[in-house]
Amino acid sequence: AISEHTNIRLTPPSDLLSAVKDLIHWRDPKKSGVAFGLSLLMLLSLAAFSVISVASYLLLALLCVTITFRIYKSVVQAVQKSSDGHPFK
Repeated sequence: AISEHTNIRLTPPSDLLSAVKDLIHWRDPKKSGVAFGLSLLMLLSLAAFSVISVASYLLLALLCVTITFRIYKSVVQAVQKSSDGHPFK
């Protein structure tokens, strides 16, 4: 059983279904454009490269972004001489 202290919120299927309908019917063009642009990029990547290659490059990009953010926060903390602590805690 899930205890009362957990903050897990499951979206009802009807909310998820209406969100997908809104995406498909282009009710918010920015969200729909991003979603379909990313899915097109993913399909083109999978057509040209293997699944393992695409996944490894995505994870490598995520790692680079994470390390860059960590270095940026460390530099800002050193310049401002603040004690914010670790940015991922």
